[in-house]
Amino acid sequence: MKWIPIDRPLLIPEKAKSILQKLSGASYVSYCVGGCVRDHLLGRTPKDIDIVTSATPDQILELFPSANPIGKAFGVMQVEGYEVATFRKDGTYIDSRHPESVEFSNPEEDAKRRDFTVNGFFYDLKTNRILDYVSGFEDIRDKKIRAIGSAPQRFQEDALRLLRAIRFAAQVGFEIENETLRSIKNRAKLIKRISGERVRDELERMWIGAAPDIAAQYLVETELGAILFPEIEAAHWEGLVRLFQKIKALGEPKSAILGWAALTRDQKGHPQAIAGSLMQRMKLSNAQFESLQWILEERTKFKEVFLMREATLSRWISHPGFEFLLQFHWCEAMSSDGNLIYHEFCESRLRDLRSQAGGWLPKLIDGKDLIGLGLSPGPEFTEILKTVEDLALEKKITTKEQALEYVLKHFC
Repeated sequence: MKWIPIDRPLLIPEKAKSILQKLSGASYVSYCVGGCVRDHLLGRTPKDIDIVTSATPDQILELFPSANPIGKAFGVMQVEGYEVATFRKDGTYIDSRHPESVEFSNPEEDAKRRDFTVNGFFYDLKTNRILDYVSGFEDIRDKKIRAIGSAPQRFQEDALRLLRAIRFAAQVGFEIENETLRSIKNRAKLIKRISGERVRDELERMWIGAAPDIAAQYLVETELGAILFPEIEAAHWEGLVRLFQKIKALGEPKSAILGWAALTRDQKGHPQAIAGSLMQRMKLSNAQFESLQWILEERTKFKEVFLMREATLSRWISHPGFEFLLQFHWCEAMSSDGNLIYHEFCESRLRDLRSQAGGWLPKLIDGKDLIGLGLSPGPEFTEILKTVEDLALEKKITTKEQALEYVLKHFC
């Protein structure tokens, strides 16, 4: 056990600070725990504040009558939007995900049941010190992701930790310690026991993080990539890692859809079919699937941009997903021949469209205007409105009056 004094206090929202102070005032031990402490030590702004305490769920409820007993059986209460958990020791894991039971315990046992040393810290608000039972401070210094205790046991208990280790390494730029890395590879098949939703969430956090290329490389090295994505030929992973290096270069924030597009492009089989398979296995939303399908269908059109009609080009660039498509094209170009002529042209046109007043697409008339001209609603409305829109995009008509006059002349 080590108590480590730190120079600057952890940034804790007032509501969370009040919870800690109330628990402490009632003579219960209480700390901030896990990722928020890790991020603070790394100079990152903590996103979530989790609290652990010696108080039992019933004692927490006495102090906070409005607490939500959402996970009371496992010692977890929701207090004013914050997770407050009792120090505990986990029982037997029966599904490679959750313990069958828990036993209320002490800080040391609670630390030893956690996943990685960099997540095993406790922060004491009263003394501005960090309590380290698992040598996490040394691993922070050495930039290592290391399983707490027995690495094989940690992954056997919870198979999602196989991906979490890679995600943490990619997020903070650390290496996975050798024994931990071997254990991930040896138990990679356990990932099949984890639901598609949980796998998707971990992967997407890798895709949008600081180093998606590191994540992709570890997926190859541990063979998790081959298990999760059997459609991808082994020879394609090297190119995928290069592509993720370019996605990394985009900086943050980035969209997870770029990661899914990278995985599905140019693989054996039809890319759209692979996207459909991914949607089912990883539980992608309908919106994600539609965006992915559109990128896969449109990514080959950049070489046609100098031959497109002005209306066709403007409508293409005006698509809500075009910015992601343009980013993906840049990544593909930079990971292959480096030719950015099409990217620069489209980027320039995108800027021009954004600078135009009135939005992306000129909409001079609508269905009500056509009815006002005496036309009956029907399939031809779509053709008429598209024709007028094309003329507006090509600057051949610029006002509503000109549009109505054109319709009267050619369709009435």
